Amino acid sequence: MKDNKIKILGEIRLDKKFKPETFEKQKEVFEKFLNLAKEYDLNVNLQTSKCFKRCV
Repeated sequence: MKDNKIKILGEIRLDKKFKPETFEKQKEVFEKFLNLAKEYDLNVNLQTSKCFKRCV
């Protein structure tokens, strides 16, 4: 991925408003995406619903 022109990973979403029953699984996947972004030095585009403070 480092040789590609990929500069951003996203849209990464956490949604506590519309799908609260899946929030724990969402957090697991969200963290995996953030780790990939860090590993490959990518920016991220975040979308949050009712959980912004948990993301920053």
